[in-house]
Amino acid sequence: MSEITPVNVPGSSGEEEDYMSMVIPESIEERTSISSIRRRAQEIRDAEARAHRKSKAELAKAEREARKKVLETSLFESDNHQSNKGLNMMKRMGFTPGSALGKDGDAENASKEPIPIVMKEDRGGIGIDSERKRKLDEETEELTKRQRLDDEAEEAAISAFKARLTLEAEERRLEAILIAAQKIAERFCSEEITYEFIPDDKPLAWRSLVKMRAREVYERQNRCARVNTFRYDPNKGGSFAIKPVLAHLLPYDEPEDDALTEFERRDVRERISYVNHYLRENFYYCMWCKIKFPSEEMECCPGSEEGDHDE
Repeated sequence: MSEITPVNVPGSSGEEEDYMSMVIPESIEERTSISSIRRRAQEIRDAEARAHRKSKAELAKAEREARKKVLETSLFESDNHQSNKGLNMMKRMGFTPGSALGKDGDAENASKEPIPIVMKEDRGGIGIDSERKRKLDEETEELTKRQRLDDEAEEAAISAFKARLTLEAEERRLEAILIAAQKIAERFCSEEITYEFIPDDKPLAWRSLVKMRAREVYERQNRCARVNTFRYDPNKGGSFAIKPVLAHLLPYDEPEDDALTEFERRDVRERISYVNHYLRENFYYCMWCKIKFPSEEMECCPGSEEGDHDE
């Protein structure tokens, strides 16, 4: 039998091979962490994005954004400013980016940037922008004028309202002064308060006070009569029952007094002046000083008008 000769494998040794110290060659590609499902989904999305055809609105929007970006970028900062023939020509003539042109180049208000480009996006004529601006200015002026008129009308209404409130407050104040003066005149003439109005029975200076008091008494009695129209009915088993009763209204016919009617038609200031003159002539009393003087001369009294007593 022939003898088998062992074949020497290149790189092998006679000792037993150690698999624990086995080194993986660097030429083997490392596996990525992305799974095949995710990779396939990403490929599908990329294919759909390439196959998607932009609409006119999307194309117009992209065009506007690109144009806006270019217009907002300074000529000296653009990517192709080095190849700009006009800019290079100006540089050779001594121009420096950031400086102005002309004899007034050193002025503060001198323009240091080229004239910007204004894109015309509509189909109107060249002069239509000025016409639109003129119409817009007219509309703005009209609105401003209308707003000013409204403000003036509102201010006038507020001023009129304040003036009316002031006038009403002044009327109430003068009416209170008149009633107080008439009460003083009544106390000087009579010791008792009169509740019955008789024409030509009392002096004209305080006759309207008696008329007003008689009317108040009449209205008070009528109010009491209206309250008494509801009575307690004992025939309802001890419970309260309302039974209407015909009210007895007191007849009141206001007597006619022509002299008093003419006096009440006067302005309240004239009536106050009349009562004050009556007090000064008959009782030597000044309603503004609130003093009864001992003689007709009424010394130390500044005058018969309210304005004389302001100081």
